[in-house]
Amino acid sequence: MKKTSYNQPVTEKLIPLFAFLITSILFSINIYAQLPKPDHIVIVIEENKSYNQIIGNSSAPYINSLANGTNALLLTQSYGITHPSQPNYLWLFSGDNQGVADDNLPSGLPFTTNNLGAELLQNGYTFKGYSEDLPSVGFNGTSSGAYQRKHNP
Repeated sequence: MKKTSYNQPVTEKLIPLFAFLITSILFSINIYAQLPKPDHIVIVIEENKSYNQIIGNSSAPYINSLANGTNALLLTQSYGITHPSQPNYLWLFSGDNQGVADDNLPSGLPFTTNNLGAELLQNGYTFKGYSEDLPSVGFNGTSSGAYQRKHNP
């Protein structure tokens, strides 16, 4: 385990493991054949909030219902592998930072490399994304009101 310059633990194997678990569940790879195939998977990423600010907080009933569900997987020690935010979200979603090393608007948009959403669609599944305060579908600016692209590249 390495330490970043802002002293948060880093687990470089977390993203591939996370992707493997989701893929295994979705495509019923034999190692997980005994698990039920879910109707849907909801991935919630909260940044800059502590566990206690969300879990058990009556102001977050939906997230708490997901976290307390019988088939929930709650990862509580997940950290980025770099700073700032945007490259971490790209690594999580596509397994690569796409050459992005900062929170600025990337060049070469839209990205066309493999990613979790494209993989699901190519295999007959659906994929929906949601980013709080996104001003409109397809918005490619860096921010608008409370929306920050660096948390949803």
